[in-house]
Amino acid sequence: MNIPHIIGKALVDYDSAQSVIKYLLKNTNLSGYKSNSDSVRTHFIFSDKEDKNKIILKTEVEILGIFYDKYNIWTWGWAHVGGLKSETYLAKEILNYALKLGIEMSYIKTILTTSRGVVTDDIQLGINLALGCSIIKKPYIYPDSYPVGDYNIVYYFILLDNSELDKIKENIIKNKTIDITDDEEVYDK
Repeated sequence: MNIPHIIGKALVDYDSAQSVIKYLLKNTNLSGYKSNSDSVRTHFIFSDKEDKNKIILKTEVEILGIFYDKYNIWTWGWAHVGGLKSETYLAKEILNYALKLGIEMSYIKTILTTSRGVVTDDIQLGINLALGCSIIKKPYIYPDSYPVGDYNIVYYFILLDNSELDKIKENIIKNKTIDITDDEEVYDK
């Protein structure tokens, strides 16, 4: 396979999961608990905005990467200094995968092994997210934004419960009345 084909396929697969992410961003409130242990993952709980007692999704999460829009800096989860093993295991798998790539895949290897880099546009950010998802076979990436002055730090969390997320996706496809129109970018920059 050539590099444009690999990136194109990764982007298509990543984009196919975006209806679920848009739904969660628009229709749910996020809560959960952060793990302080290397052996226990952080959990997210998505509850319906209209009915706070209705839980839409409970899932374990890990960090894929972090984006700081003030400087347009992308950091892979495996390079996150304060990251616990339970938060960065899959991101480290991406790094391990990349380190085994040969010279013919040097462009992809460079993207995946550069711990921190400047991202100049949404396309490059999308490529980073899509390649990471493709390698670990986890297409559902949730952006959680934290304001820092006039800017944001966006954590991109890997939602790990693919089976429940796939059910939400099927429900969105079946029930065309579910509103997933977005008022903001899914990348949440």
